[in-house]
Amino acid sequence: AMQFPAPTDADVQQTHIEVFLMPWEGGDPSEAYAENLAKDPVVGKGLHQVQGIVALGVTANSPTDTDQANPAYLELVYEGIEMQVSGGDSLERLIEIAESIVKSAPQVEATP
Repeated sequence: AMQFPAPTDADVQQTHIEVFLMPWEGGDPSEAYAENLAKDPVVGKGLHQVQGIVALGVTANSPTDTDQANPAYLELVYEGIEMQVSGGDSLERLIEIAESIVKSAPQVEATP
């Protein structure tokens, strides 16, 4: 995981931005995200696009959160790696960070 400062005026539990990477061991991420949305409906949770990749995101300060202090959150799978980007009050900022990571990542060629 990597952590970066994230200035914010919002009252959130995690003011820094964290990028966490780990191997994806699930099936189709789109199906997993749809299942997540169905099982755990949260105000502000939805599907987003990051460089054409489906991502699951949650806006900050959701009224579903008891304290309404949840940070923004984004999750996607790219080249077999699950990326979780969280923190601060701007889901748009997290999407921009994820886009920059995906754009700069080396392309993996498919093996026969």
